[in-house]
Amino acid sequence: MELQHQHSNISHLIRKFESIGYEYFDVKSEDDLVANLRRQIESVNQTTFSDVDFVKVMGHVSILERDVDSAQGSDYLEVQRNCGATMLVHLLNRSEMKKNKFQFARKLFGKNEKADPYEVVLYVNGLPFANVNLKNMDYLVSSSSKKINSYSTVSNL
Repeated sequence: MELQHQHSNISHLIRKFESIGYEYFDVKSEDDLVANLRRQIESVNQTTFSDVDFVKVMGHVSILERDVDSAQGSDYLEVQRNCGATMLVHLLNRSEMKKNKFQFARKLFGKNEKADPYEVVLYVNGLPFANVNLKNMDYLVSSSSKKINSYSTVSNL
């Protein structure tokens, strides 16, 4: 009975995220995350990256993930294209938030980590920006609408 109750609550939260414009995507591997990031960044920038250029974009994204201070306020990257030209790669459209792609997925766990079906990651344009733990279901169900609605504005990115 408890498991059925938890499944119902998780389904409710998933529907709530979808109702505010988040799209669910299934993640089975790191390759899925990278492919999704590429699709989203290409879509935001209305371009198609060569494999070489995308590797350069990924290098910059990895630096941002490691250095939180430099990531604050980083709406775009300057990347040297394979042809020698510099391109601005937009990561986030702060002026028109609705032009960004909001997604959520179950958290991907490494081989040595215990998988937790209640961990969800929120993404903007393929980049992770928040982890949500759905374990405390009674609290989450009672307060989820306010919290999830706050994720629809994402004004603090």
